Amino acid sequence: MACAVSLSVLDAVERLLPNVREVGRYFVEQLRKLPVKDVRGVGLMVGVELAGESRPVIVRMAERGFAGRDRGNERHSVLAGVEHDP
Repeated sequence: MACAVSLSVLDAVERLLPNVREVGRYFVEQLRKLPVKDVRGVGLMVGVELAGESRPVIVRMAERGFAGRDRGNERHSVLAGVEHDP
């Protein structure tokens, strides 16, 4: 039973990956148009290096349903993801 469930999950992930790649590329392209130092990511895992303080950006992200985390270094980087409400 566990193997059947695992195979089903893998099938679902494989079907989602092309869309994740496409949306991730678009997301990174749009972020690079903003006044940021750097944007890096794979799929929908994206890191943004900001030019200034990251705390105000993280607060605004949270207000819009995104989860962000300041890496706590001098580069003012933010890692972000979308929160999910079941």
